[in-house]
Amino acid sequence: MRRKNSMIILIGKRLLFFSVPLIAALYFVYEVIFGLDFSFSWMFASMYAAIIGLSTALNYRHMVIDESVESFEKLEAQISKGRWNVVEKEENRLVLRPKFDFPYNKLSKDVVEAEYSNGSVKMSGPHYYLDKLVKDIRGKGSIWTRRATSVITALLILILVSIPILGEMGMFWKIKMIRHNSFVKKVEEIEFKNTSKPGNSVVNTNNYGYGAEDGENIYYVEDHLNLIKADKDLKNRTYLIQKPSGSGINRLNIVDDWIYYMSGQSINRIKTDGTVNEIIYKQGYLLDINIEGGWIYFINFSDRFYIYRMDLNGRGLERFLDVESSDISIYNGRLYFSHEQKDEDKGSIESIGLDGSDRRIELEDYARDIVIDGSYMYFISDDYGLYRANMDDSSAPELLVGQKISSFTITDMGIFYSIHGEEVGYPGDGLYLIQKDGTGNQMYYETFSVEGLTKVGKWLLFHSFEDNQYLTLKRIDLDSGEIELID
Repeated sequence: MRRKNSMIILIGKRLLFFSVPLIAALYFVYEVIFGLDFSFSWMFASMYAAIIGLSTALNYRHMVIDESVESFEKLEAQISKGRWNVVEKEENRLVLRPKFDFPYNKLSKDVVEAEYSNGSVKMSGPHYYLDKLVKDIRGKGSIWTRRATSVITALLILILVSIPILGEMGMFWKIKMIRHNSFVKKVEEIEFKNTSKPGNSVVNTNNYGYGAEDGENIYYVEDHLNLIKADKDLKNRTYLIQKPSGSGINRLNIVDDWIYYMSGQSINRIKTDGTVNEIIYKQGYLLDINIEGGWIYFINFSDRFYIYRMDLNGRGLERFLDVESSDISIYNGRLYFSHEQKDEDKGSIESIGLDGSDRRIELEDYARDIVIDGSYMYFISDDYGLYRANMDDSSAPELLVGQKISSFTITDMGIFYSIHGEEVGYPGDGLYLIQKDGTGNQMYYETFSVEGLTKVGKWLLFHSFEDNQYLTLKRIDLDSGEIELID
């Protein structure tokens, strides 16, 4: 128990005397010297502390070892070569403190005790120091060996310290891009004809794109795993994808006779007749996938939430905008994006042409799930309230719903929305309806864990739990307002 407590104290001292100063020094290097554009991440601080803590547990555990030595004088001669300070000397006994291992040796005051008796020396102290002392006694701790060890240690520290710097420079993502470009050469290059229409509506994209439609059919996701094709009345259903488990299906978009969808960390495409299911991208999670004008636009989770795009065959992958975005949507040939303004602690909604020109500020506010309907912009702000702003004037946004909104969609009946559940947050509880001007707010359907609001044809689809806690898919007829379960 005493040794265990001693180890805990040792690790605590190591963290206090070494980890904290190191983290402070790294913060200074990253923020002040390099001026990197990110706040110091506690992820790196935790990583450094964990590595140092593990290293301490392994290398600085207290040990007692015996080593053969000719005499006490020989022992003293071997250790008096500039590597150790003799802090205490008695007959046949030495207490040593290392001159190396800066700065820990200056802060911790750890020592090694060496007691000679009958041709051997009994040494006790941290394993790391005992190992160095034994090499000195055996004559194996040459200056070249020590220099080589120092160089290797310095390189390891340099690599460790460089991790966030390389990440900020986008080096890891550049490696992923090289892998993607190599992979996508094997994907068949298809020539698309009808690229003038968006792959899905923005209101559906904001709600994870669980449904989309073309001129003849509706395509939607069931139980997160199955992709179904049906006619406009949601009849004559056919399973294009059906699986019992695995990565979910979401973010549907349709171009010509191809359905694009996301599954796990990949973008797939499948023909509308269920054939030729293939991957065109597999480099990480993406957000807000919008297809417009032959390009796939998305927020790249793997590269600091910057906005990327690539063509419909996965080629031409490029960073479209180096802004850490929380939301994107496309209207009338312009990409709208929301982000936090640098060093100003406030949000901004901007837009830019799809050719990368004419960037301008539309509204200074935090926003997600941006929807433009007529002359109004609807969005959820940082307080999770539902707002609308008149784009024709500069008046302040108008609060429509003051509760915390989980999701919403706009239909001809009005705005359907759900609110954050008390326990789960998202998905939301209850389905509510309010008019676009904020009047007539009402509970439309009492249910739980509402998600995937999807407007296709004359229907509004959504998943939710009933009292039996069984997830079911439902539809609202937007002409009659009737709700029914989809079997």
